Amino acid sequence: MIETRVRPPLCNTGANYLHWDWYQATVPGGSDALTRANAVMGVLGAGLRGDNVGCQPWKVCAGLHGYSRGAELEGVERGSVKVFYGLTGDVHVQGTSKAAQVVADLLRQWWPDHRVSRADVALDVDQVGSFERLWRLVHRLAREGADGGGRKISTSTAGDWIDAEAGRTFYAGGRTSRLLVRVYEKGHEQRGKDPDCGASLDWTRVEWQLRPTSDQKGWLAKASPLEALGLSPFGALVAREVLVEDVVAAGSLLRFASQDPLYWMVRQYRRAVVGLVQLDPDDLRAQLVEMLDRIGSCQDCCADGPSGADGSG
Repeated sequence: MIETRVRPPLCNTGANYLHWDWYQATVPGGSDALTRANAVMGVLGAGLRGDNVGCQPWKVCAGLHGYSRGAELEGVERGSVKVFYGLTGDVHVQGTSKAAQVVADLLRQWWPDHRVSRADVALDVDQVGSFERLWRLVHRLAREGADGGGRKISTSTAGDWIDAEAGRTFYAGGRTSRLLVRVYEKGHEQRGKDPDCGASLDWTRVEWQLRPTSDQKGWLAKASPLEALGLSPFGALVAREVLVEDVVAAGSLLRFASQDPLYWMVRQYRRAVVGLVQLDPDDLRAQLVEMLDRIGSCQDCCADGPSGADGSG
């Protein structure tokens, strides 16, 4: 199916319009790989295709990332969802495009202990001259050595930079590095897939591609799209300049999370904590007890996967 859109999904600027465009994570294993994989596929199938998905919503695909078996969800309107598994009980999930947001939400609900290996956060802008403005801004930041240590960020380009008819892409960062920022002409990309789709040629996308280190994978599984941009100092700086939002680089805080987990919790979820401390002391205690009970029940429920999720949709 050709995936084309006419305009961005939301408005033009601001952190409220950030969304996951790629979400790839590992769900920790249970006692049996197939049972856990079926549980994951059952939840994802129901969440992405609803209740009337038929008997076989999944088709076999090649295993990747060291997993011997794979399955892909059929009938996804935009994007793709794949599940990989093998001899161990771990299950690897990959959601792309519009499906990535749903995959992220479902994994966070059912398996909050999952670990993210890659996540892309996208911002769509539909304004005249937006591509020129945004790529030049990111280029300036990269040239100024905005990685927190004075080292310049490598840059590259792809696409039609001579005639500017077929779409251009600007990259800041290495293709396999912890952070890659892409600025590209999304409207041109959509017109290339379907010349008659009517997509705005002023539609620009800024995308942060995040590949966390081992000690960051659990943190990224709980971070909001805005917070995730702080995976590296350069990502945080680009976010502050583009979004005019306070984004904190998480690296230094993560190093001290084990020594002072309460500080990390408050620093990471300050807004929620501020709301709690404004409550009456008895109400505050009651709400904390309720949340602890809910978390305990969720962990007990999810220990072997959700009940009834047998992969049949």
